[in-house]
Amino acid sequence: MSASVSTCPQCRQTVQANWRLCPHCGYALTARVPAVPANSPVDRRRYRRRQVAGSNEMLSMFVGCVGAYGLLLGLLPALARSGLGYIFLAGAVLTAVLTVIFDLRSGYMLGRSLLRLGLIAAITLGLMVGVFWYFNSFAYQPFTIGLIPTPSPLVR
Repeated sequence: MSASVSTCPQCRQTVQANWRLCPHCGYALTARVPAVPANSPVDRRRYRRRQVAGSNEMLSMFVGCVGAYGLLLGLLPALARSGLGYIFLAGAVLTAVLTVIFDLRSGYMLGRSLLRLGLIAAITLGLMVGVFWYFNSFAYQPFTIGLIPTPSPLVR
């Protein structure tokens, strides 16, 4: 006995039920229905969520690179101007570029992304350099206890 007979949904010709392609028009007879259509709102939300997660990950790496460079700049300025400092700066630039790419792909404007990166870099670098500069300045001042000043040398 032969297999059951059906019709092609595109050309309406008679085809066998076990055929994969219609011999008349080439239409794929095996129905492959995706779980979520390609342009559904769920698919777009998933895509945007992945892009935002990637942007946040790149942003955390950016903060780490800028913070490490600020640490070097505050504690050891000569080392910050060497190869190690340049590695941290290159990492900051690379992660900034990747953050902007992820932001653009998730629908944010270029100006917003660059402004956010600039503010975060200024705050991170300013805090790191400022804190270590402040505490480093104590190393060169005379030690005082409370409000008691240290005696100055006599000038004659």
